[in-house]
Amino acid sequence: MKLYLRKLALISLLLVVLLAVLAFASRAVVVRGCSWKLPERVHVLFLGASHVEYAVDDSMMASAVNWARGSERYAYTYIKLSHLLEDNPRIDTVFLELAPTDLWADADDKYHKENEQSFYVANYWPFFSLAEWRIFAGEPLQAGRVVVANLLQADNVLRHDKWWKKMGGHENTFEEMDAAAAKWEPAESLGHGNAVNYGYLRKIVRLCEKRGVKLYFLETPTSHMERIYDIAYFRDAYRKNFSDVEFVDYSDWPMADDERKDPHHLNHRGAVRFTREIMERFHIR
Repeated sequence: MKLYLRKLALISLLLVVLLAVLAFASRAVVVRGCSWKLPERVHVLFLGASHVEYAVDDSMMASAVNWARGSERYAYTYIKLSHLLEDNPRIDTVFLELAPTDLWADADDKYHKENEQSFYVANYWPFFSLAEWRIFAGEPLQAGRVVVANLLQADNVLRHDKWWKKMGGHENTFEEMDAAAAKWEPAESLGHGNAVNYGYLRKIVRLCEKRGVKLYFLETPTSHMERIYDIAYFRDAYRKNFSDVEFVDYSDWPMADDERKDPHHLNHRGAVRFTREIMERFHIR
């Protein structure tokens, strides 16, 4: 009887493992088969994290798309851009957010936070190579839970329209910043360093060079970022590591409080004015 139960348990375990492998493989195949095609008239991309997500209103432009997403790190941007350039060879210009959070001493912190992984690992793991999986070697159980939870949400991934919307887009808000109530908390380092984010930013630069795409770094209007990050460190990191790419820095561009959502982000009114500025300066239609 005991031998029978052991064999039954072993068979059950093997069956669970097989089903898990099949679910993992099928999800990867389905997602990798999704199209990344954009409308034919689009040849300009805006990418990055929440600064660009809120500041660039692509509904005002026919030839450009804003595919930024809040908290996006450069490893995910690299994956996204690789597929977009592959499926849309007419893309000739990319504006990529470059903010103090991207180049500070602990720029890799968001790769390791579970709340960040719950979106980015969940939606990008089918595209991971071994290099991306290594990023999460320090928290395999945490990242593993995220992947398993994603496998149980088939509808969100198997439907292309839902998957596509998750990849990015302009976030429109009519909130207005109350300067008296605004908070600027200094960023606290958790000791993860910045090698991953710096490395993938360099990969993005090389990818654009290889594809003949003009890459600009872009920072949008922000308020008192020096209270959060070491701005001297940020500018020095850009100068030493990435100054071969032109930096379009609007961080100090004057904005009224009623054009901001908060110290980091623009609201609808601010986004309209900022988008017009970018359109006029770079002749984007």
